[in-house]
Amino acid sequence: MKTVTMSQRFYYQELEKNVRECVRQDIETYASMLHKAYRMLYDIYFYNAPKPQNMCKDLKQQYHTSDYLPLSAINEARGILKSTIECNKRQQLSSLKRIQRVEKEMKKITTKINLIQEHLSVYIEISKQHKTTELDYLMEIEEKANLKSLMHQKSMLCFRLHRERFHLKGLKKRVKQVCFGGRKRMKKQFAMCKQHEEWKKEFQQARMNRMVIPRLTSRKVWE
Repeated sequence: MKTVTMSQRFYYQELEKNVRECVRQDIETYASMLHKAYRMLYDIYFYNAPKPQNMCKDLKQQYHTSDYLPLSAINEARGILKSTIECNKRQQLSSLKRIQRVEKEMKKITTKINLIQEHLSVYIEISKQHKTTELDYLMEIEEKANLKSLMHQKSMLCFRLHRERFHLKGLKKRVKQVCFGGRKRMKKQFAMCKQHEEWKKEFQQARMNRMVIPRLTSRKVWE
């Protein structure tokens, strides 16, 4: 049996020029409201900034729009902030697991190093008594090589442990803000200093190339 499907999707290039301009302005306005709403929510949550009486009303007055765009921007900004906080918690848990794993490996290596050092001290005492055999000499050389390898592994694990602890400290200190447009693209401005206008156009397009208008499901979303 044949089925007929219909889509309400429309393409930007197929619209008329004046309609395309209106859509572009709406997208830029929405993106600007989203960035401002996210910044306000971030400051309220982490820096105890004064909470506005009605954020939707403030955005509506500033951008001269209806309630629909500000409410959608605030809703998406809250979702982004919530996901950022959840991502930070997951990163902290994974960092703690890595620290525990490194500490466990260091404990094993330290035990092996102590055992080898005990063996070497015995070989040294035997050599002082001039009772060293060829087998003892070969075993002492092998133990020294193993000790050198284990010491190198321990130093590398110490470096890794300090790095993980520093990373965990940074995660606990604050939650990173979302960079709309991407951090890599943001840093490209220093590599493209001679083509700054090209970078600016690319970055702004990445920051303002989308628009999410969720359907209202509950009044609690906007309160």
